[in-house]
Amino acid sequence: MTVERILDYMAWSLLITSIIVLRFLERLVENLVEGKAFIIYYGIIGFVTGLFVLYLFYRFKPTYFKSNQEKRASAILSYVFSLSVLFLFGFAYYNKHTGESDLKKQEAIVVDKNKNYRYHTRYLLLKIDNNSARKFMVNQNVWEDTGINDTIQISVGRGALGYEYIYKFTH
Repeated sequence: MTVERILDYMAWSLLITSIIVLRFLERLVENLVEGKAFIIYYGIIGFVTGLFVLYLFYRFKPTYFKSNQEKRASAILSYVFSLSVLFLFGFAYYNKHTGESDLKKQEAIVVDKNKNYRYHTRYLLLKIDNNSARKFMVNQNVWEDTGINDTIQISVGRGALGYEYIYKFTH
């Protein structure tokens, strides 16, 4: 088996892994209080890491990038996408895991509630500490028991990366 083939298989393995991570671990990012800022910052770190890995591949095997095959180009893009996703969710997991030890209770006001009928996910638009309203994913029981303008209790912890994560929603 050639080095090029091994690199291609690694790219497809990473891509499949990142798709599975996206599907099953989305809540890691959805329930971050400052989720957009987290995604931008750590998504960029993952993107730059992906480019750095490709640079290392180029230094190691320059002919890998000189192939005119379409599947080689998609493998190269798979590295960048996959590493961005895996780093983003890896940092999100680390932040969530390190914030569990210091939870505090807060109140939030429900501004709106939405349901994604395709994926069966439920969201509440919450206003926390008089800041702008943000969307958070909740389970079915909380979503059904909560109405607009209700006040709910949330358990929030600040992870080692400095981002707050909502661990629990109670009505």
